[in-house]
Amino acid sequence: MGKSKPIGSKRFNHNGYVQIKTAKGQRRWPFEHRVVWEATHGPIPPGHFIHHINGVVDDNRIENLVLCSSNAEHHRKFHHSRPKGVSRGEGKPKSPEHRARIA
Repeated sequence: MGKSKPIGSKRFNHNGYVQIKTAKGQRRWPFEHRVVWEATHGPIPPGHFIHHINGVVDDNRIENLVLCSSNAEHHRKFHHSRPKGVSRGEGKPKSPEHRARIA
């Protein structure tokens, strides 16, 4: 017997998004937030994507998901109020020791 995971199994990708196995023999697992959205609202239109309202990418409750029609709309609605100088991917603040090493 192989090592295949049962349908409904979950895993995290390298960006922290949850993927879920939805069919036997599946090589690519869909993102759980897309599966949850489509189960409630139907197919996601081409060019649209799902945004996590609270920014927690593994919180896939339907009340935390919203459909965005474009990247521009997404940034205008959800990231416009971000403080100046703070961008996605900056990570946690660096320690004084780390700052001294990279300076």
